[in-house]
Amino acid sequence: MQCERCGRDHPTEGCTRSLIFQGYVFAPPYICMCCGIHIPPRKWTETHTCEHCEWGACNSGHDKPTWLDTDDGTEAFELYVQYVEAIPRSRY
Repeated sequence: MQCERCGRDHPTEGCTRSLIFQGYVFAPPYICMCCGIHIPPRKWTETHTCEHCEWGACNSGHDKPTWLDTDDGTEAFELYVQYVEAIPRSRY
C-alpha cells in the first residue's frame, strides 16, 4: 500500500516523514506555499509549490492563504510556518 503522505510503500497511518527547511521541521501534510493545497512531499522538497503554481496557472481562485496577505517575503514565510505548525529545528 502506498502512503498518501510520503509516497513510500507503507500504510499512511503512523507516517513520520519530516523535512527540514530554513531552520524548521515540516511534517505531513505538505501544503503549497502559493495556493495552500496539499502536495506530495517530493514536490514540496523540489519547489514548495504545486504543479499549477509552478507553471503560472495558480489555483488561488479560492480564498487566498493568510500568508499571501503580505508583500514581505520573510513575514509571509513566518505566517506559513505558523499555519502549518512547523517546529523550529532547535526544538526538534
